Amino acid sequence: MKRENISFLPRISRLLTVLLLGHQVAFGDQIILRNGRTLDCTILSVQAEYVEVSLGTGTVKIPKNRLERLVRTPDRKTADLSEPTSGNILSEQHAPPAHAELAAEFRQLMNQRNAALDAQYMMNLYESQIQQENLRAEQLLAKLKQMHLMIESTVNAIKAIQIPAQTPRTHREYDEKNALMQKKSALRDRLIELNAAMSGLQAERSETEKKNGDLQQKINKTIAPLPIYFNAVEQFGIRYAAYRKALSPDSIDQPARLLFDKIDYYMARFRNETSRVVIDSWNEDNTTFVRALVNGNTPGVFIFDTGATSMVISEPFARKIGLQLDHLPLQQATVADGRKVDMRPVILSSVKVGDAEVKDITAAVLGNGINSRADGLLGMSFLRHFTIGMNGRSGKVTLTRFSTD
Repeated sequence: MKRENISFLPRISRLLTVLLLGHQVAFGDQIILRNGRTLDCTILSVQAEYVEVSLGTGTVKIPKNRLERLVRTPDRKTADLSEPTSGNILSEQHAPPAHAELAAEFRQLMNQRNAALDAQYMMNLYESQIQQENLRAEQLLAKLKQMHLMIESTVNAIKAIQIPAQTPRTHREYDEKNALMQKKSALRDRLIELNAAMSGLQAERSETEKKNGDLQQKINKTIAPLPIYFNAVEQFGIRYAAYRKALSPDSIDQPARLLFDKIDYYMARFRNETSRVVIDSWNEDNTTFVRALVNGNTPGVFIFDTGATSMVISEPFARKIGLQLDHLPLQQATVADGRKVDMRPVILSSVKVGDAEVKDITAAVLGNGINSRADGLLGMSFLRHFTIGMNGRSGKVTLTRFSTD
């Protein structure tokens, strides 16, 4: 991934609040981004790889692979800045004074959405990096296995060389013994080199494990804006409905109608970006269990565990879904009670709980330490894609997901 693509969305996010809410420039064009955002702008040029637009505070080149479509307005005359328009009605300057507080609250909601979009983008980026580190770990494991075979072969070769104990009596015996000693010495030097190389690979592997742990921690910190945004949309929707209901139709003038139409438009989009799935769960001994399908069609019972960094599956379940454990790198992990256990990192092609599905999930195959009544733990590598609501009485779990694709 190119570096400029990594920084693109956060940079657009910082600009978006100003642009959507009506900066003190009225534009005749719009661009619709693939993540659902709309930017009011003036389209300056369309090139093979990017579109150059004016945002009022300057120009920016937006890669075409980030665009859904362009919307050009035939009449591109600049509107009178003193008049409220659909493009600026949400701004502090142009919002109707009678509804200024409502407009300000909605601007805050849009800021929260921008933070949620940035969080989602960074989570996807970290997930991609974790998958790359897992691939690197697999490659290192293959090299370590090859190195181990080479060391074993060298050790056996050294043992096979039998140097006569008696003193040579002829030049021939002397030359033969000397050749054997040199060969054994060379093999020992080779063994030292192989052991050094093995240590280097093991250090690389440890560094890969550390990077994965750091990335998991970053994801756990990054997720915070998502539930805040989901709750803000729900709460604003309730207050907004009550606000509109309390208004007399005669009190809604043209600026107010522009404001309400704009809010209605964005609220419909915001609600479409979130999907809620209600799933069944049950509780035994203060442990919550759910059913899931793994890698398409293999059912399993999993502990619903928001404290687990990653999803975990047992070795029997791993074999059930066709994983070849001998080919997976072996690492150490610390479980909740502080114990060190052996685990093998894997990527599951899909995990589906009810109608909530996530693809390409990082998981760990654990040899022990899993509840005997479960096939594993449904941890945060799955759950971080959702905001979680739990009803202890009904046993229902609500998973809410944010998607602008």
